[in-house]
Amino acid sequence: MGFAQWTMKLLKLVKYQPIYVDKASDDEPLLDRAGVDGSIVWTPGHTKGSVSLFLARQKIAIVGDLLRGGRGKLVEPLFMESIPQTQASVQRLLEMEPKLVCPGHGDPQPASFVKLKKRKVFPVVEKKKEAEEDLDKLTADLFKFGSPD
Repeated sequence: MGFAQWTMKLLKLVKYQPIYVDKASDDEPLLDRAGVDGSIVWTPGHTKGSVSLFLARQKIAIVGDLLRGGRGKLVEPLFMESIPQTQASVQRLLEMEPKLVCPGHGDPQPASFVKLKKRKVFPVVEKKKEAEEDLDKLTADLFKFGSPD
């Protein structure tokens, strides 16, 4: 069973409910009223409602979960609602030419440290019987760290 299939099953068992966006917005006046020289940038991908904050004067992008830090680079998150949207959102932010990118997980890094994988997108195919398996059965193999059977 692939990682994507296992993840989809786990999310169903924990009753994951995605948040739906009712209004997508790059709301500049909100920041102006707060005295911030910047932009709220809609950056869907990790979730449909993800936003990032770009501070224009400092050229800093605060990206939340759009990217994550690890091993001296910034990469896409492990879980994404849409890989193509994530890639497009990252590209959109990079076109703003930030000097520093601040992810929600990991250390701030220069924008040149962003490394996205070229991925092929495959649909996740579900089977009813597999979706009805219980959590113990799904996770049984995950936590056997060399223990005898």
